[in-house]
Formats: sequence, C-alpha cells, structure tokens
Amino acid sequence: MYVTKNWKRIPILLNLQRLENAATSNNLNSLIVKNLVEYGGLIEMEIANKLVYLGENGVNVFQGVKVGVTTQLMTKHAPYVKSVHCMAHHTNLVVRTLGGLSLVTKIESLLSFTYNYFAHSPKQHAKLTND
Repeated sequence: MYVTKNWKRIPILLNLQRLENAATSNNLNSLIVKNLVEYGGLIEMEIANKLVYLGENGVNVFQGVKVGVTTQLMTKHAPYVKSVHCMAHHTNLVVRTLGGLSLVTKIESLLSFTYNYFAHSPKQHAKLTND
C-alpha cells in the first residue's frame, strides 16, 4: 500500500501472508481490511475516506461484479475506491476513448501547428526566445 505525500509515492505497507483457507473473495477482502487496520494504522471508518485506488494484475477473483474483492470493498468499506485490473490496459482504453473526441483532435492539431511554426522558422524562434 502506498500513500502520496508531496506528489511522491511512499510505501507504507507490505505484508505477505499465507491464506489458511481458500483464496476466495470473502477471505481476501477480510485479509485486506484486517491488514489496513492492523498494519496500516487505519480504523475501519477511515478506510472509506483514505482508500481510493486498488490495483491488481491478472487476478480474476478481484474483478467479480457481484462478489469480487473490489466489489465487496466498495459496498462494505470504501464506496469511492477505483479499481484497475491492469494499468496498461486502463491507459490504453482512456487513450482510445479520448483520441476519438473532436476536441482532443483539435487540441493535437493546434499543438502540432504551434510546434512546427516555431521549430521550422528560425526568425520566429529567435523572436520567441528574445522576448
């Protein structure tokens, strides 16, 4: 678990435990909450205010719509938590979605035109840097 302080990511909790029972979403959810309280220094009421992101990679038990770990955390403890199962996939979806918007296309064109104008015109570049 990490916190962000002064725009820097600081690790505050790394705990490796063996599950005594099966790795079900119920057991994993209980283990996460227990570790946030015991080792993370949070009380259960703080979890809703401080847990905002849960990232996991390649673990299907976290993504279940009805009984997944993330769903249970959202319904029982942290209603505002954002779950991302794979950051690369999430970023790709955002880029593909935004890339199709006409406003983004216009902004890209404007930035490209501005760059080309100053990068390929020594007179304009000198004028820009002298001001």
